[in-house]
Amino acid sequence: DRQSFLQSVTGLGQLNLFDADGESGLSDVQRSVLEAVRSSGDKSADQISIDSGVPPYQVPGVLSALQVKGLIYPSGVGRWRAAMQGGKR
Repeated sequence: DRQSFLQSVTGLGQLNLFDADGESGLSDVQRSVLEAVRSSGDKSADQISIDSGVPPYQVPGVLSALQVKGLIYPSGVGRWRAAMQGGKR
């Protein structure tokens, strides 16, 4: 069916449209990265990797997934910041 197709193609199968804060269904790796981003202002992917313990090669994909969920946003070239509650900047 269409939903199964979209889940397999986009990888957004864990996205819960009824989740008010966008955090339900996050993997442990996604939670670690999100907490690292939230711990202070804006950060580079390298600093997020260090702070979260997530290998550098995994960080870009996790950042993209968190951005799609509205939990973080790019704050400059190669830098990331946590969105305010409700996915707002």
